[in-house]
Amino acid sequence: MSSTDTTLLVIIAIALVVQSLATVGFAVAAGISAKKAQQAIADLQAKANPILDHSRELVTDVAPMLRSAAANVLQTSVMLREKAEEIGTTVSSANVRVRSQIERVDELLAHTLSKVESTATTVEQKVLSPVRTMNGILSAIRAAMDTMKGVDRRSAPRTHAQDDNFI
Repeated sequence: MSSTDTTLLVIIAIALVVQSLATVGFAVAAGISAKKAQQAIADLQAKANPILDHSRELVTDVAPMLRSAAANVLQTSVMLREKAEEIGTTVSSANVRVRSQIERVDELLAHTLSKVESTATTVEQKVLSPVRTMNGILSAIRAAMDTMKGVDRRSAPRTHAQDDNFI
């Protein structure tokens, strides 16, 4: 072998040794990094496990309460809807009855006013007309008597009772 070949072989051997050392170094560094990552994961897991356990317990404790609350809300909603419908029906029924009563009172008042007007007309025809006639007759008799006595009533002051429109 020639010295050049030997030199090349030595260089190749050195390069292979350096490459092997670099690969071993990378492997060792990767192992150290993996251990550090595993330690970090273990630390994180150690810190997260109590939080996760507490969260599970909390969810386990709260889940029945949430189910019960949801059932209560649903039941209350159904009950409120039924009561609202019942109140709506009651108000509608009351409204119909009130309108009916208002119409009835209106008719009753109209009928009463008609009767009052009719009664007033009847009273005027049956009572006041004869009273006026009687007043006229009495005035005529009084005038005739005064004429016979010779008293002039036109000069004497008139009293309220002597007024023709007294009643």
